[in-house]
Amino acid sequence: MTHTINHRSKTDLDADFIRALVEHGNRHRLETRPDDPAHIAEDMIAQMQHLPPILDLEFWTVSNATGIAASAVLQVMHMETNQHLVQLELIVEPHLRRQGVGTHLLHQAAKHSHQLGRTLLITGSTDRVAAGADFLQQYGFTKGLENHTNQLKLEEIPSGLLEQWTAQTPADYSLEIWHNGIAESDLQPYADLFQVMNTAPKGDLELEDFTVTPDLLRQQQTMNQAGGIQTLVAVVRHNSGELVGLNELSWRKSRASIVSQGSTGVKPSHRNHGLGRWLKAANIVRLLEENTEARVIRTGNADSNAPMLKINTEMGFKPYVANIEWQANIATILEKVGQA
Repeated sequence: MTHTINHRSKTDLDADFIRALVEHGNRHRLETRPDDPAHIAEDMIAQMQHLPPILDLEFWTVSNATGIAASAVLQVMHMETNQHLVQLELIVEPHLRRQGVGTHLLHQAAKHSHQLGRTLLITGSTDRVAAGADFLQQYGFTKGLENHTNQLKLEEIPSGLLEQWTAQTPADYSLEIWHNGIAESDLQPYADLFQVMNTAPKGDLELEDFTVTPDLLRQQQTMNQAGGIQTLVAVVRHNSGELVGLNELSWRKSRASIVSQGSTGVKPSHRNHGLGRWLKAANIVRLLEENTEARVIRTGNADSNAPMLKINTEMGFKPYVANIEWQANIATILEKVGQA
């Protein structure tokens, strides 16, 4: 069967296209996370109007009578590091699978990436769509990092745990929580602190350390606010004034029941003082005050990250979705697609 693939870049987006893309994503959500509320198109329309300049997005889509039925979204970051890679999200709705649609979309994304001079493509699969892993291996992808989305039901947090962890205030440290933004005076210190995330497990992924800048943080905040995303950033400050630990929580106003826990980290020289537990517990206490609709917290953890998994398990996090991050040389993809 022949399928027509349409291509757009982030400069070609209009409201109707974004609505169709969100509807496509919601149909995919029914397959992978059927109990979750739908995403709201207006959130994404507003967010797409405030994309950071360093981020380019390319969209290839296949449509039928129901709208967009398959898509490939390529993310290209223009930063000082990792200029060799691109990231891809590939979705093919069940009725179009095994008809060559995914192969054609992958070909377009890989060809475009090659034209940009990029050499490595990273994408992901989930155990909720078993065919994804088989498809990627067919075109030369290898496992880079195995991880899980772990979920905490707030009602199942062990009784007294939050109070216990927040009561044990480590000496020489103080804790602050910032709601919906970082003060200008803290942008550079927070950017410096965020480099601690380079110590998180990378598995076999061919990734270079990244650098976060105050300007990038400003752009992220602008995009979040436009898209209806609420944030809570908990930080630990040493008595010297240095920021040494962080924990991030976020949620959309339109889907307030589901909270995402993003980066959590403590500088190596300040570990083993209970700061990670303190950060996580204090931020959840604040979350329960700011978001009364919150029901679950989800976070991504590498399966090899034993210290973080230990804390999360103590809090009551349980495996929710198994994920694999895959990588492949773009020349290899193009060769295997050509053979197919």
